[in-house]
Amino acid sequence: MSAAVRKPAGLEAVNSEVAGNIDSRFNNRIAGSSALFVNGSTNDRRQELVEQQMPTIFYAVPLSLAVSMAYCASRYELPERIFRSAAAMFVKILLGLLVLYGVLWFFSS
Repeated sequence: MSAAVRKPAGLEAVNSEVAGNIDSRFNNRIAGSSALFVNGSTNDRRQELVEQQMPTIFYAVPLSLAVSMAYCASRYELPERIFRSAAAMFVKILLGLLVLYGVLWFFSS
């Protein structure tokens, strides 16, 4: 009862052409990235990565400010106490993030 499944005649050609295009794109990308490291210009690649990631790094500042304000507002009632403790918490969060970023940067280079 098992019938042989036939593929259309042109399907093998299309699959091999697509696979060839993917392989050539991958090889070009690998060759381009390895050329950066072979030539010793890792600073260019690092600068490129920093420029790509910079907007996501800047999201940490307003987010940590909002978290510290919301946390302190839920714990205290006096506005001056809220702002004072939120400012201290904000500085602690930023210092912690900077230390973590520095450690990750050190180990990645």
